[in-house]
Amino acid sequence: MRRGAWLLLAATLIILIVHLIRGRFVQPAPDFILAAGPSVRLVEFGRGFCPAGVYQIFDGPQAQIAKYLTTCDVRQQRLLDTLDVAQLKQGEKLEIIDKIGHEKGLDSAWMSASLRISLGVPLHPDRMTLDDWVDLPGIGGKTAARIEADRQKNGVFGSLEALCRVPGLGVKRIDKLKKFF
Repeated sequence: MRRGAWLLLAATLIILIVHLIRGRFVQPAPDFILAAGPSVRLVEFGRGFCPAGVYQIFDGPQAQIAKYLTTCDVRQQRLLDTLDVAQLKQGEKLEIIDKIGHEKGLDSAWMSASLRISLGVPLHPDRMTLDDWVDLPGIGGKTAARIEADRQKNGVFGSLEALCRVPGLGVKRIDKLKKFF
């Protein structure tokens, strides 16, 4: 194996161990099989779901099954009935939130970059937070802050190559990040 492959494997294992220690990585059921393909998406059902975790969403009639596997009570089931599971995107994170004076609602965000990397879900530069940038190898706090400042000033990147406009990010560093995007 090439040195780069060993480093990627080591980094992935370290991220996995950190998630397990922190309790942030959700343990799948023993019969969990990670499927791959364009008709399967990994979606995280977070706060408010029972049990919370990362689920595989399959296209077709099975998509409706996921809604009922992640509910603890009838109110959550009614809330999920309004959700079109087939519209969920790869790497998306859903949480149930309490709206003041209203019924519960759904909040949509993206899984953390470290979780997406460990699951093999590609990243997108416009869906990254400051913490997500810091999770990437070779990107420290100062570089992440410059990336965020540039996005606030100049708008979305649209592609990984557009990161070249950020001072301190060159073609070589961006090439090293491509495997995550």
